[in-house]
Amino acid sequence: MRDRAASLPWASAALVFVLVTSTAHAQDDAEPAGYREAIAAAVAELNAGRFEEALAQFTRAHELVPSARTLRGIGLAAFELRDYVRALEALEGSLADPRRPLTEAQRDEVGGLAARALQYIGRLRVEVAPDDAAITVDGADVAPDAEGWLRLNAGDHQVVARAADHRDATRRVTLHAGEQQTLSITLEAAEPTPDPSGTTDEPHADRPTDPPPAGPGLDPGAIALTTLGGVLILGAGGFAVVTGLQQGEVDGCTAAIDDGDLATGCANPADVSGARDAWLGVTIGAGVAGVALLVAGAVLLGTGGDEERAELPCRPAGAGMACRF
Repeated sequence: MRDRAASLPWASAALVFVLVTSTAHAQDDAEPAGYREAIAAAVAELNAGRFEEALAQFTRAHELVPSARTLRGIGLAAFELRDYVRALEALEGSLADPRRPLTEAQRDEVGGLAARALQYIGRLRVEVAPDDAAITVDGADVAPDAEGWLRLNAGDHQVVARAADHRDATRRVTLHAGEQQTLSITLEAAEPTPDPSGTTDEPHADRPTDPPPAGPGLDPGAIALTTLGGVLILGAGGFAVVTGLQQGEVDGCTAAIDDGDLATGCANPADVSGARDAWLGVTIGAGVAGVALLVAGAVLLGTGGDEERAELPCRPAGAGMACRF
């Protein structure tokens, strides 16, 4: 806050303010209640150096009876508070407002003060893409002047750019008195929000097609049964060949004995016949077991392993099959 000597010019200016507005009041019978009280309080606060209070009273008076005189008072108080942007807006407004216009002396005073305020502010140009993005500075909406500049008080500022279907962007800038800066912002496109219902109005050609649901997995046990059954069936075929050879040997022994040719006959026909019977049993057992396992494996593969497995009535046991009924 400035000392008393610095505020003396405003004291004389305030006196002029009261004299001029009092004359105007006498000519205005429709003046709303509270206006004169607000003006008197504003002038008193301005003379006392309480500029925040003076600004509040001038603002209240301007809301009741807007005019060039009330704008001038707002500009004077805002200048003393070092809110040079608001002061400049109010002072320029007072020069242009035709309601209760300023005197020539007041216009000269306001013009000089506006020029001083202009020296204490910075100017910022915001170039943003897309062009329809909204800009806020320090949380407040702002509008550039005719040349595209934002007038800001010197200091640190937060600039936020927003646009539909784009992500917000925040930048921090520091402006000095009388400085000009250009800030470029390019907003990134936002990802589309997924439809809660899981459906879309239009198909997306670039969206990958989901693979069809996988079928039930193959049962490892069924595969093992099928494989073992096939091996046993192949083995039964091999055993059948051996059994056939044994049968040929038995037939040869029998024929030699019947012909009385003991020299070429079998030394022990019973052993040859027993071997033939053993191979025959192995062949039959392997074949039956192989068929049973192959059928069981095929059944399990057909059901996909989803149903509860039933205990097989037959299972391999040694060279044969063990079955329960």
